[in-house]
Parts: sequence; C-alpha cells; structure tokens
Amino acid sequence: MENVTAVRRVPPYRPRPAWYWLAFVAALVSATPARAQQAIISLPSADQTPAGKHFFMHETQMSALAPRVDWGATHFYTYGLSDRVELAVTLYNLTTPTTNNLSLGVGFKAAQRLFGAQFPDRELQFTYGAMLVPSLQGEGIGSWSYGLLSARVPRADTRLSVGGGYGSRQIFDKAAASAMLGLEQPLPGHFVLVAEWFSGRHNTSNFIAGLLYHTDAWIFVGGYKMPNDAAKRRGIVFEIGRFF
Repeated sequence: MENVTAVRRVPPYRPRPAWYWLAFVAALVSATPARAQQAIISLPSADQTPAGKHFFMHETQMSALAPRVDWGATHFYTYGLSDRVELAVTLYNLTTPTTNNLSLGVGFKAAQRLFGAQFPDRELQFTYGAMLVPSLQGEGIGSWSYGLLSARVPRADTRLSVGGGYGSRQIFDKAAASAMLGLEQPLPGHFVLVAEWFSGRHNTSNFIAGLLYHTDAWIFVGGYKMPNDAAKRRGIVFEIGRFF
C-alpha cells in the first residue's frame, strides 16, 4: 500500500547458521544493497522512496479455487520529497466481484531515525503516515493513518517492525484499528524473505509470507495470504514495482 532507506549500507559478512542456508537454496552470489520498497507487502515499510525518484507498484491478490475466482488489485505511486519523506497516491479496492468501494488515497509517509549516533547498525526508526481516502463511487471520504517502530536484529540483520493503524471503510470493508507486525530477512543475492500480519477481521487482516527479489530498478514479490477470519479465502499475492 501504500503496501528499504534508499540504498542501505551492507553489513560486514558474518557466517550464517545451517538453518539459514536450508531456508533458501540459490546460486552462491554475494549480497547486494536492497533497493527501497514502499511496503513490506501491504504493510508500510520502514524505507522511503529516494529523493527525486518515482516509484510505481501493482499488487494482485487472488483466490482461484472453486466455487469462484476472487481477484483484487492495489496500485500505488510514490515520489521522494527527501530521503525521509515521500508523497503517496494509492488506488484501493479494484476487485472482482466488485465491492462498489473503489477509492483513491492521497497522503504521505515519513521516517524519523532514533538513537542513530548510539546504535547506527540497528536502524532504529519511527515510520508514520496518513492519507485522505475519498471513495470514487460515492461512499464518502475516509482516512488511513499508522505508526511503526522498526529495528534490525544484531548479527542476523533481520528487520522487525511493530505498530498500529486506523482505517475507515473506504480503505477496509469497515472502519477498524489494527495492530501490525512485519519481518524482513535479507537472503543471499537479491532476495529478501518477507512476512507481515494485520490484526482484526477486515479485508486486510491477513498473515502474508513471501519472497522479494530486487534489482536496481525493479522489485518482484510473490507470497501466500492466510486471513485471520477462517471464513475468508486464502490466496496468492504478487507484486511488481519499478523506480524511475
């Protein structure tokens, strides 16, 4: 959504435990800096669009098993005002079957580093943002706001995020507050293991885990979602994004 700081410093190489290598088997290539992504999957990332850069991403969520195909898409665009503030425009709720609540969010995301001088490698940060979300189908004007604390785990380089947010029915299927958790684990090469969770029973209340692949210009994410509500359908998630 709205959904890594531009190009982060690569930490010194440290030997990985056996479970790490079993988690992902790939060609043995050296790690490279990860390009910033604006969301872990749907949950806002701690990273910002670099100053003066544009970013566009398409996200598909789909459940294709009988008795019907459910498909939903989110499209978002960001522009980096600085390395700490970005503007964001997001198209929500383009779905089949339709929800009759296609909405357009307009807002910002910002980041504030905490204790950077004392703990530079931990990347302790507070990320926050807000959007006005007018319905494009006559359902009024809503909002979305959130705040997240994030930091990297020593040695493993895992980034963990925890926070909360509130969204109106123009973004969710009902007004709701949610706790939010996120995980980003760098892997060899251009890969990152990602996972996120939203609490509650609205249409974004899912646990999603997947794999992110990045180049200097492109980001690809594939994942699988499991709703908190057992009555809702599981499905696949795919994202493709580009900097320009």
